[in-house]
Amino acid sequence: MTLGNGVTLGNWVKLGDWVKLGNGVKLGDGVKLGNEVTLGDGVMLGNGVTLGNGVTLGNWVKLGDEGLEYKWSPLQIQGSRHLLYVVGPTMIGVGCLRHPAEWWRENGAAVGQREGYTSDQVAEYLRWLDVAYAWQATMQPVEAAK
Repeated sequence: MTLGNGVTLGNWVKLGDWVKLGNGVKLGDGVKLGNEVTLGDGVMLGNGVTLGNGVTLGNWVKLGDEGLEYKWSPLQIQGSRHLLYVVGPTMIGVGCLRHPAEWWRENGAAVGQREGYTSDQVAEYLRWLDVAYAWQATMQPVEAAK
């Protein structure tokens, strides 16, 4: 197991074999990581998050306290400015912002403009959001998958 500088582990955290945690990783209470999980710098996992074997999360991904179970790596797209990632069946993160998919549908272009994206970058991220929406449509809640 490899732990980066400033890693914070909550109570009852279970780490599998060959886990790699980058600098500044924060794991909430009851987090379970399978074997060969790799978490980039600044990753934050909320209480009760479970990651299956071989899951990899890029830098600065935040998965919240929804108690979600991830059997494989969530969709992550490194765009020209920020990482876009699907947090679960309804949530999408872009950089450090996490909002429901519907919020992104209504506000994505305005957020890009406010963040100084060029018009080409705004169009790029709107296309990536379409990919994320389609991927979310294939996700099943953990209860249904059991």
